Amino acid sequence: MKERQCSEFELLKFLKRTLEVSSAVLFVWTLIYSGPAVSLGADSSFSDLNGRVLGGVLLVSGISIVPLFVVVCTCFPFLIVVFSICRQAIGLQQSPPNLLLVALSLALTLFIMGTEIQESWVFGVIPFLNGEADIGEFIQNFSRPYVDFMQGNSRGDVLQYFVDRSGLEEISSLNAVEKMSFLVPSFVLSELSRAFLVGFYISLPFLMIDLVTAAILMSMGMMMVPPAVVSMPFKLAFFVVANGWLFLSASMIEYYQ
Repeated sequence: MKERQCSEFELLKFLKRTLEVSSAVLFVWTLIYSGPAVSLGADSSFSDLNGRVLGGVLLVSGISIVPLFVVVCTCFPFLIVVFSICRQAIGLQQSPPNLLLVALSLALTLFIMGTEIQESWVFGVIPFLNGEADIGEFIQNFSRPYVDFMQGNSRGDVLQYFVDRSGLEEISSLNAVEKMSFLVPSFVLSELSRAFLVGFYISLPFLMIDLVTAAILMSMGMMMVPPAVVSMPFKLAFFVVANGWLFLSASMIEYYQ
């Protein structure tokens, strides 16, 4: 357990250091990025430099929000919770490692939400980079696909509770940013409830294997042998024969699409 905690701590330190280096590189890249033509006047050069510095600060600030955005506005929490429950149901503690499960969940998130990512890029990021939209329009156009995704995947009772607590009577007239205040908690709670329900169904066959193994050991008088140790190979064989990873991934992809 102590070695596992040390390895996870080292992993977190590595990820933090990588994020800091990436942010610094992106900040420098923004400063030297060739923007519009600059005249030889001192005032114009000073204004252009200030604009690039401000753009770099906004870029780095936006990058720091990306992990929170991925957790609360996409299907990532549902995927990672289901995979974690599946690993625990089999009886594995460290395999697959947490980093691999996070990477798999991120890859599936990108695949599932490809349409939303493309819409936010085409209608939000590109017009803003081309100077065709201000910061307010950029936020609205960028967040609209994810707001529609969260609203479509939130449970009706949970969403209605937060709407009632917000004192709102009609939400159709609200813009994308105004809906975030009640859509984010309702969507996260709905995803967690759905993930725990799926985890319950996943755990049932492995629980049956444990019970059958424990009954056989009891009948043979081997009461001192842990049933989890004996049933581990059978649970792994069952999961492999059922093609469990593909079955889980395909089921979750088909649910969202």
